[in-house]
Amino acid sequence: MELAAAASVVTIVSTVLKHGNAVVELYLSLKDARSEVDERITQVESHWQRTRVQIEFIERTWTTLRPEHQTNQTEILTLLNSKLKYAERKVQGLVKKNKSATDDRPKVKRWKYMFVKSYLDSVISDLAKWQTLYDPSWYLIMAIASPVIDAELGKPGSSRSPGDMAVLDTAKGVREAAVPKLAPDSEKNVFLPAVERADLIRIRYSSALVMRRPTSSSISIIEIIPCPTGDYVGSATQDIRRLASKLRRVDPKTFGILQCRGAIKLYASPGARLTAFHVILKAPSTGEPHTLRENLTNRTDHTLTQRMTLAKRLATSVSYVHTLGFVHKNIRPENILGFSSDDGKLDVF
Repeated sequence: MELAAAASVVTIVSTVLKHGNAVVELYLSLKDARSEVDERITQVESHWQRTRVQIEFIERTWTTLRPEHQTNQTEILTLLNSKLKYAERKVQGLVKKNKSATDDRPKVKRWKYMFVKSYLDSVISDLAKWQTLYDPSWYLIMAIASPVIDAELGKPGSSRSPGDMAVLDTAKGVREAAVPKLAPDSEKNVFLPAVERADLIRIRYSSALVMRRPTSSSISIIEIIPCPTGDYVGSATQDIRRLASKLRRVDPKTFGILQCRGAIKLYASPGARLTAFHVILKAPSTGEPHTLRENLTNRTDHTLTQRMTLAKRLATSVSYVHTLGFVHKNIRPENILGFSSDDGKLDVF
């Protein structure tokens, strides 16, 4: 039974890789069409590179997965395969064979130029949706205790492209955060010296603060965690150390969680008892932070698409927090931050 299952996933992965590589090659041939499609082609290549690395990794570590996880992976890969086959058929209809003896690359049919961008946008959307669906199960694999996974992540970078290494480095960071014994030194140097000459401004409808330094244009977000009288200081310090060390490995754009710079211990006075911790988080931009509570209170208009995007990012964030071994008991509009960009878009973390 196990051999049959392994053979099945090899077949699926092989088919997925075949259609995925074919789609990318076809799209690269469209570069002769018009310059405005170049950016879309780059997005297709980027999505596929990440997807290819992930499914090749799954194939090599298949035997480490539990049966229910193998079933889940098979179903998701089958879905991806159908999307890639559809994308390949659509693009093949746009190109024609080149009869030139010196250049055998396919060319875009001139009268179909108008369809190129819409076709590209369709495939980019499908790949992005699939990636969102797949990522939680991909990162959950990083929490499995297996020497096979360690060996795959530990292969030298000289045998892989920089793009491949970027995908695997993120996965390796998740694994080290989820399994602390793999990185015994990860909790060292978590605590930072007290910051001097910085402006602290409370974020409206939130307990968090914005920290701005006169010498820097970037900002940080500070979450205050009190250490109540009567609590054992050593235990609280260890909890903050674990939290900060895990959050230092966060990829904000992937997980929707702010990355931690470290933590600062606060004392009422020199030599006095520890009273609180400042957890320092990196802001993704210099835009003004706003809470979801502020948007709700101000009745800020959000489209259904924006609401669905927020719901998906929250689900991804909670899934990642659980992968790290934490349980978030305080998910509230006051704790959900967004950062305004120059174009008015609110990126939510």
